[in-house]
Amino acid sequence: GVKMQVYVSTYGKYNNGDLTGAWLKIADYSDKDEFMAACQKLHSDEQDAEIMFQDFEGIPHGFNQYIGECHIDNDVFELPKLSNDELEIIHAYISATECELFDAIQNASCNFIGKYWNLEEFGMEMAENGCIEIPDNLSNYFDYESYGRDCLMDFSYTEIDWQYWVFHSD
Repeated sequence: GVKMQVYVSTYGKYNNGDLTGAWLKIADYSDKDEFMAACQKLHSDEQDAEIMFQDFEGIPHGFNQYIGECHIDNDVFELPKLSNDELEIIHAYISATECELFDAIQNASCNFIGKYWNLEEFGMEMAENGCIEIPDNLSNYFDYESYGRDCLMDFSYTEIDWQYWVFHSD
């Protein structure tokens, strides 16, 4: 899993030039409520401490928007339980479908078809999987790239790092 952590301080301390706080590991907490309780306990020296997340480490690529100076998404606490491969697929799924993080965690892996360097590679796989019959003597003449582009219309996809990430559409 991922070693995600957040440096937790308060706006009160920050405004007084005090950077006192602590790094809290996301994996140590089951959900946002438990995490926020630990933040409040950490800063129990302040009455009504206004928690501030000053720094972040180990946030997987593509997930920065779920943690900010004054907010943390409840679903972030699921991320440390996932492998890097799962995180990549979830990031691509969000990009392809514009769904919420929770939906992506639930649905990305089961809807993932594959990633392809080009449309020709995707078209060849679609043809091989029985979408169409191409006689052997014509396979060298078949336009797999155009076929792949046409097939792509039936799926959700995104382009990341020069690769097509393709998913079943809901």
